Amino acid sequence: MRGHPRKGEERPKEPTWLERQRTMDLEEMVDELPKEFTTGVKRNA
Repeated sequence: MRGHPRKGEERPKEPTWLERQRTMDLEEMVDELPKEFTTGVKRNA
């Protein structure tokens, strides 16, 4: 299902984060947050 859809083909849209968040409770929201760091730290000059 990668790439551009074929002519006349309709793909179902996945709900956005905000749309999914409306039906979640706090624990589910926290579980979806990333667990590892994505930024590095400079260690030496």
